Amino acid sequence: MRLVSPLLFLAAAGGWAQSADEVSISVVAVQARNEGGATKTFGPGLEDVKTAIEGLDFDSFTKVKGVTVTAKSDEDTRVAINDTYALVLKYVSRAKDGRVKVEARIELVPKKAGAAPVTALRTELTMAPGKHVNLGGLRLDEGELILVLRVAR
Repeated sequence: MRLVSPLLFLAAAGGWAQSADEVSISVVAVQARNEGGATKTFGPGLEDVKTAIEGLDFDSFTKVKGVTVTAKSDEDTRVAINDTYALVLKYVSRAKDGRVKVEARIELVPKKAGAAPVTALRTELTMAPGKHVNLGGLRLDEGELILVLRVAR
């Protein structure tokens, strides 16, 4: 409830500018596991997101995928993470202070051709440019899928 009230206030006060703009979003998919290590290990390619994931309660992190996409307001932008999950992003608006609203959902990829995907997680994010936002909680093999998103400055 605390998060919703300020957002409603900003929208009512005209703090969010609706537009047909697009936004560049960096997406890094990480498999996080607990392997019983004494120290945390970070696989190759995670240098840019290490600060966003090092505080999580896991001891091993492996990069699954890294991509930068352009999310638009008039269409879904789909990012295939692996054979199980896809991330779908849609740009909503940009506040006068630069923060960006993005609709995000993680879908389970259908096992049968022509079947509809199942939404595993749906949220609306408010992202400050240059700052990381983590989405997680979904199983990935013997670990958990963590998606680290960042809006370009």
